[in-house]
Amino acid sequence: MSDMNEHHHKYVNEHSSAFQNSKFYIEDDAVKEVYYNPDSNAGGQLVTNRYSCSSIVEAYENHNDSDSFWDHLESTAKQYLTDIDTSEFGMEAKEFVESPCDYSGNNEETMNALYRWANGMEQTQSEQDMKMGGM
Repeated sequence: MSDMNEHHHKYVNEHSSAFQNSKFYIEDDAVKEVYYNPDSNAGGQLVTNRYSCSSIVEAYENHNDSDSFWDHLESTAKQYLTDIDTSEFGMEAKEFVESPCDYSGNNEETMNALYRWANGMEQTQSEQDMKMGGM
């Protein structure tokens, strides 16, 4: 194991509680989810999923329980992986630990909050589209 890789594993172990749950960040027109996957071939990785408003609304309106909502939503994600044995991992792990998130955990509370946000964004976009079309 390289020194960098050892350093990254040590950082994850020292901040293990921070790596227990997904973190969700509301961005301009999407949601970013970041979580730590300890089971990757590299020995660990940060997984970043980006979800559009429409994919959140679709998942919520077509799946009546939290587990199937999360399964469907993840299947629609644009996904990026950062393995623990890469130089980028250190910076991203530090940001994950230190940055406050909008929501935490793949649970019903987060599911409902993301839906409210995404549905509101879609309604706002529809209203803007109607105003532009009415000119």
